[in-house]
Amino acid sequence: MKLGLVGLPRAGKTTIFNALTGAGAETGGFTTRGRVNLRVVAVPDTRLEHLRTVYRPRRYTPATVEYADFAGVVSGERDAQYYAAVREVDAFVHVVRDFPSEAVEHPSGTVDPARDLEEILTEFLLVDLDAVQRRLERIGKGRTAREPERVEREQQLLEELRIALEAGRPTSAVALAPSDRDILSSFAFLTAKPYLVVSNLGENGAPTPLRGEHPAVIPIRGRLEEELCELEAGEREAFARDYGVTELAAARLVRESFRALDLIAFFTYGEDEVRAWTVRRGASAVEAAGRIHTDLARGFIRAEVTAYEAFRDAGSMKAVKEAGQLRLEGRDYVVEDGDLITIRFSV
Repeated sequence: MKLGLVGLPRAGKTTIFNALTGAGAETGGFTTRGRVNLRVVAVPDTRLEHLRTVYRPRRYTPATVEYADFAGVVSGERDAQYYAAVREVDAFVHVVRDFPSEAVEHPSGTVDPARDLEEILTEFLLVDLDAVQRRLERIGKGRTAREPERVEREQQLLEELRIALEAGRPTSAVALAPSDRDILSSFAFLTAKPYLVVSNLGENGAPTPLRGEHPAVIPIRGRLEEELCELEAGEREAFARDYGVTELAAARLVRESFRALDLIAFFTYGEDEVRAWTVRRGASAVEAAGRIHTDLARGFIRAEVTAYEAFRDAGSMKAVKEAGQLRLEGRDYVVEDGDLITIRFSV
């Protein structure tokens, strides 16, 4: 899972990036279009921590998420290299500035997070529209070597998307069949990707309401949480309490990111390793097996499954079995968030 932090210049994207990752990346003057800050971080999960306490495994492997901190979005600049990198992410974290500062002037002169978010979303819409128009022009001139039937369907779909984009509607608002999504997959449309909004607050600020409906809006006192990340764990907890921070940004954002991407976690366990795996909600047992290893999917026989809550309440897997809460499931079983799974297979 890769999340891209985007926003207007001087919104505090790198400050939020540091608060999420503890990277300590340099803030201010981030104007190089080709520069991207990257950091992989572990997903905090109290369920996995509990399994670690019980099994004391030789290896402990949490799920991870990668954050990419991009240079500011500048309206009208359609830098191909910049947007090629931006398209690689799975979802966006739109960082909007919601703090005043005499030292750091806002590019527009005033702080207005609703206006800034609209500017970013509009710019992404225009970038997608450019891509659609260029491809339609190329098809119209016969500059394609693909199969005629596929190209004809692609042209129909792009015309539908063009109409939507010109009307100010994102590509995500256009209903597409799975086969049609496959035809358009190479475009990686910006407006098709899920997104979250981070309202970057001052130390004592309250979030400004945003216009319209958005999947999730997360207020974060960016500079404060960046400073908290630089402290040792004991000091961090004490200072967080002093400032009324009950949960750090990383945990909140990862949780909302899972929701935005429709992901869930399941766990494998034992003395060798305790590990979290991520799959799309609705994934089958055999798909989960394939996530672990292709051999497990190919030779799948059954899955031994129990819910994390059943394990926690029982205290051990032996007690789970004695209570009859360890189930045998077939390949079509739909995995639930928090399932503890052992795959039985033969190859």
